Amino acid sequence: MQGSAQELSGFDLDDYRKMFSLTDRELKKNILDCGARQSSFNAQINKIGGNVVSVDEWYQQDFKTIEKNSKLATQNTLEFIRDNAKDYYNFDQKIDHSKKHQHALDLFLNSYEKGAKTGTYVNYDLSKMPFKDCQFDLALCSHLLFDVRGNLEIEHYQSIIEELSRIATEVRIFPLNNIHGVPYEHLGELMLDWQNKNFRIEVQETEFNSPKFGNAMLRIWNTECHI
Repeated sequence: MQGSAQELSGFDLDDYRKMFSLTDRELKKNILDCGARQSSFNAQINKIGGNVVSVDEWYQQDFKTIEKNSKLATQNTLEFIRDNAKDYYNFDQKIDHSKKHQHALDLFLNSYEKGAKTGTYVNYDLSKMPFKDCQFDLALCSHLLFDVRGNLEIEHYQSIIEELSRIATEVRIFPLNNIHGVPYEHLGELMLDWQNKNFRIEVQETEFNSPKFGNAMLRIWNTECHI
């Protein structure tokens, strides 16, 4: 079975550290995880006293549907790793990826129902969320925008990034390439637009590397928030 960008989900804390170059100090900050799906990042950080809120359209569904979709997404991700490891994924032969992703799935499912009640798992439109200005220190987008939604109009990206930059001091996006290894065609135009709106922009190398998705992370700072 050939994978697609949509099937890459269910990442854990170690993956997030590598994708977003997260330090121990940054993991103690207020973090918004965008398009989190069945990631265990929320469960792992909140368990040790952190503050992560995960937002995803999936979370509008009932728990049984979320559980079913999460298991299917994990299965698809594992098939993707198996079939495309050398070309697409940060593959390590020493890691038992099946065990790793199954553990992430279990952590997510075990934390979801309580988290949905307490507001750490929420369902909002990314272009319009009810959070306060600069409420979060970091907004993280993993395998969500340029690889999965690479066919959207440029205006839609502008609205999503502007909203994330409104509610977070810094936005980090990984990866910048789509499933074919090609950067989003309007990325340069978007970056220039954000700079003209007084956002700070930086492309940074990360530890999470693959021949297709690359190892580049986009960092965007809201200069109106106190850094």
